[in-house]
Amino acid sequence: MKKTLIAVAALIATSPMAIAHAQFGSYKITINGQNVNVPMSTGVSCEVSANKTTLALRDVTSNKAWLTGSQVTLVDLDDGSSIYMFDPDQTHFETSPLGGDASVTHSGNSYQITGHIQRYDGFSRKAQAGSSPVPFEFDVTCP
Repeated sequence: MKKTLIAVAALIATSPMAIAHAQFGSYKITINGQNVNVPMSTGVSCEVSANKTTLALRDVTSNKAWLTGSQVTLVDLDDGSSIYMFDPDQTHFETSPLGGDASVTHSGNSYQITGHIQRYDGFSRKAQAGSSPVPFEFDVTCP
């Protein structure tokens, strides 16, 4: 049985597995085996150009992925208490290397990004002390 979330003013949970359906597109986020609900999101924003694809939830600062072709160049997710990031080139935000890996599969207007992501300390701009990469999944269906 799936948990469907519908964005009206807030997301309303109806059963056990978190898949969010918003007014525009849909998403599902899992970090370290835990479903992540994003109550402030009003939909999915997808920008596709020749060189870069940006997948993001609207109205939130985290919960986004950047793709260059079939390469994942950034994943920034927030589970409500911590920020997690994958940035293989350490060129976007952090001052020291982050662990992890990510790959993307794409079919039509749906993207599935999976791998391992590192807890990130935004104040020091590096991996949170003592943290190790954990599994994640970020599924997005563009409007």
